[in-house]
Amino acid sequence: MRLLFLIFMLFVNKASIGQMTVEEDAALPESVSNNAVCEGFIGVSPYLFSFGGIDSALSPNGIHLRSFRVNFETGVTESIGYLPDDMGKIAAGIGDIIYIAGGYYDLSNFSELSSAKLHRYDIINNTYLPNVPNIPFATDDHVQVVWRDSLIYLVTGWSNTTNVPYKQIYNPSDNNWTRANNLPVDARYRSFGASGSIVEDTIYYFGGASSSAGFNIQNYLRKGIINPDNPSEVNWSISIPDENIDGYIMACTNVGNEIHWIGGRTETYNLMALHIMEVAVFHL
Repeated sequence: MRLLFLIFMLFVNKASIGQMTVEEDAALPESVSNNAVCEGFIGVSPYLFSFGGIDSALSPNGIHLRSFRVNFETGVTESIGYLPDDMGKIAAGIGDIIYIAGGYYDLSNFSELSSAKLHRYDIINNTYLPNVPNIPFATDDHVQVVWRDSLIYLVTGWSNTTNVPYKQIYNPSDNNWTRANNLPVDARYRSFGASGSIVEDTIYYFGGASSSAGFNIQNYLRKGIINPDNPSEVNWSISIPDENIDGYIMACTNVGNEIHWIGGRTETYNLMALHIMEVAVFHL
C-alpha cells in the first residue's frame, strides 16, 4: 500500500463504530510502517510529518531514517532529511517543535533494544535541533501525550524485555525530565502499543498489548486526571467501553472534545507481520 495509512487516519470525514469514510489527500514517495507521525502547521497551512519507520522489506535491513513532510493544501511531499538516530520513534508537537521520543533498535538477530533518546525537529526552520537530556527510562511503544501545550507525558510502554509502569514527564521550558509516580500496581495499566490523548486535564489511553504469554491484546480504557497544581500527580481509573472492541497500535486524534481511535490491528504482531492490517473505529 503506497499511501501512508496514517494520512487517512488523521483526515476522517465520518467515523463511528465499525465504519468510516476516508479521502486520499496526499502520498509518500514510498511505503512505510511503524513511522512516527505528527501534525504541524507552517503559518496556516497544515502539514503531516513522518519520521523513519520500516519499508516494504519488513526486515531489520528495511528499518530506515528517511523522513518527510506533506502539505495538505498542495499535496506536495518533501524530504526533510534523515532522523538523527537508528530507530523508529513516537512523535508529539508543542508549538513549532516536534518531539520524537524513544523507540527501539531491531537487531539482526530480531532482538530489541529500547532507546532513551529524545529528538527535536523545528517545523518552521525545517531542521533537527540538538538532542535534549535522555529519557530517564528507555521506552518504546509507549503512549505519548501533551498537556496544555507545555508538558510531554510518556506513559507505560515497553522497555527491553517487558511492559513498564513508568510515567515520565518532559518540560521543554526547563529542558528537564521528571520521574512521576508510577501507574497503579494493577497490571492492566501496563501496555505496549496502546494509544491515547488528553482532553482538558485528563489522559485517556486505550488498547495495546500485555507482556503475558502470547502478548494478549487489551480492551481497557485507562483514564488519568492530572492535578493542575502538581502535574506529576495523576488519579487513575480503568474501564472496558465495549467487550467487543480492542485495538493494537491504533491511531488516536482529538476532534473537539472527543477522542477518536482509528485503524490498528485486532491482534498483536511481530516485525514480520507488519503488512497485515485490521481496521476498527470508535470514539468516546
